[in-house]
Amino acid sequence: MGYQKKSSLHPKTVVILVINHRHGTDAWAFSTVEKAQESLLKWVEEWWKEELSKSTRKEWKSLPKEERTDKAKIEFYFDRKDDEYYDLFLDVEIDSDSEGFK
Repeated sequence: MGYQKKSSLHPKTVVILVINHRHGTDAWAFSTVEKAQESLLKWVEEWWKEELSKSTRKEWKSLPKEERTDKAKIEFYFDRKDDEYYDLFLDVEIDSDSEGFK
C-alpha cells in the first residue's frame, strides 16, 4: 500500500516535568523518568538554601543518613514549600511528524 515512516507507526513518548512556584510555572520534556527526576533534584538543590530556613535544613540533616535519599530530599523540600509543587506526566505521546495545529 505504500511506505510508512517508522515514527508514524511507533509514536514516541516523553516525560513532562512541571514545577509551579511563586514566580510562575516551568515545564520541561525528558526522554526518561530518570532524567526528569535528575532535573527535579537539581531544582531542589539550586533553591535549597534560599527557600528553606536554616532550622528546616537542620531538620533534614538530623534525619538518619540512610533516609536522606535523593527522592526523600525532593519530597522533603516540596512538603515544606506551600507555594511550590511539581507534577510528572509519564508516557506523553508526541508525533514527530506533526505540523502542529492548523
